[in-house]
Amino acid sequence: MSKLERLTALKETMEIKEKEATEKIGKGDLQGAIDALREAMQSYLSEMGDLSKYKKELPTLQTYKEEALRPIYDNFKEWEVDLERELRQKESHRQTAEVYRQQERVRQEERRAEEERRAEEERRAEEEQRAEEERRAEEEQRAEEEKRAEEEKRAEEEKRAEEEKRAEEEKRGKEQEKIQNFLVKAQGAVDEYEQKITKLLPQVTSTRGRAIQRAAQTLYEDLTGALSLLRGDPTSEGVENFKTKFRESVDDAIKGDLSTEPTLYQAAIKMLKNIANCFISLFGIDKNRLYATDSKIVQEVKAIRSNLLEAEKSGPEPDASSRAQL
Repeated sequence: MSKLERLTALKETMEIKEKEATEKIGKGDLQGAIDALREAMQSYLSEMGDLSKYKKELPTLQTYKEEALRPIYDNFKEWEVDLERELRQKESHRQTAEVYRQQERVRQEERRAEEERRAEEERRAEEEQRAEEERRAEEEQRAEEEKRAEEEKRAEEEKRAEEEKRAEEEKRGKEQEKIQNFLVKAQGAVDEYEQKITKLLPQVTSTRGRAIQRAAQTLYEDLTGALSLLRGDPTSEGVENFKTKFRESVDDAIKGDLSTEPTLYQAAIKMLKNIANCFISLFGIDKNRLYATDSKIVQEVKAIRSNLLEAEKSGPEPDASSRAQL
């Protein structure tokens, strides 16, 4: 193949490379287009390097070079420069875009991190609010339960107080009933005594008759007065006061002037014993109850009754110079 034919083939190759470069540019492959152009230009330089060896054909070859090949080569050279510049710009744009993308990714990460932080803060705030609401609800529930317990306690205390009051009233009512029964029976014993001494006093002929009459009458009046006071004060204190006066009356009857007149003495002892028995019967313990003991006042009245029984057994010690004329 002659040199001219080779140059003609080179021209065809360069045209093919031009077409190839154009297609690659159309596809956006600038580097591929540059490589195609450089390959064509390298082929051109290789063929032109030994052109001087062909002295006979040199003028023709020079002409063909300048007219057919050099314009293509120069065009490729300019084209290469333009494509390199465009490629650099594209790379710069790519890098800039990449920077922007990186910055955007950073911003997105920051936004996501901020959103996550806010979401976490909101979650914590919601948890704290929920915990506060639960704590408040628990406190309200506890307060409500305490209030309900306090109300129940108050109601129970009121109920217990009411029951105690009712029990106290019942007890007081029973005590009053006992006192009223005692008053009736004791008054009956005193009235019976009064009727008896009314018959017996005129028959007293002892030298100490006036003292004996006065003692018998005083015993009646003292007991009548004591019962009257108890009737006006039917309480435990009133019963205690009656017991005190009753003991005094017993002592007066056993040790006083009345003890010198047998018949009046026996009438007084009988009356006093009846009153004591009535008192013990009404205020003493329930015999059906086990392990129960009498109250102090009942024990004291029992002691008084024992004195009466002893006095009844031993009898009076009348004045040696007088006797009752019955």
